[in-house]
Amino acid sequence: MSKLSPVDLSFLLLETPHRPMHMTAYQQFRLPAGQKKTFIPRLLAAYRSGPVAKPFNQQLKWLDKGVASWVTVEPDLRYHVRHLAVPAPGSAAQLTEMVSFLNSPLLDRGRPLWECYIIEGLEDDQFAVMVRVHHAMI
Repeated sequence: MSKLSPVDLSFLLLETPHRPMHMTAYQQFRLPAGQKKTFIPRLLAAYRSGPVAKPFNQQLKWLDKGVASWVTVEPDLRYHVRHLAVPAPGSAAQLTEMVSFLNSPLLDRGRPLWECYIIEGLEDDQFAVMVRVHHAMI
């Protein structure tokens, strides 16, 4: 168990639904030739079965009013790594709308403060990987 730094704690204490303190990044990729049907299921399985390293295996534990620490846990990777698809035709605008929707809610403080989304169905045989991570973790 390790205490949060004052800066990391301030990210948590200042957070509101209208002022989230997480960051989001996403990147688009092209499906490998000859693997269009098999690549996403294998990628999802790899993400969900690999070891989880610090800080992604750290969860908040509130000790007292305004004092928290990190405890090491085994994250539920079926929760943290999610698989979604945009409806056809899978345009850039649809991806942007989905990313905006997924980015809106606060991260669940009862779990490690991160989420990963594998988003398929994009035009031109593309998919995206989106990650949300709370500033207090990084």
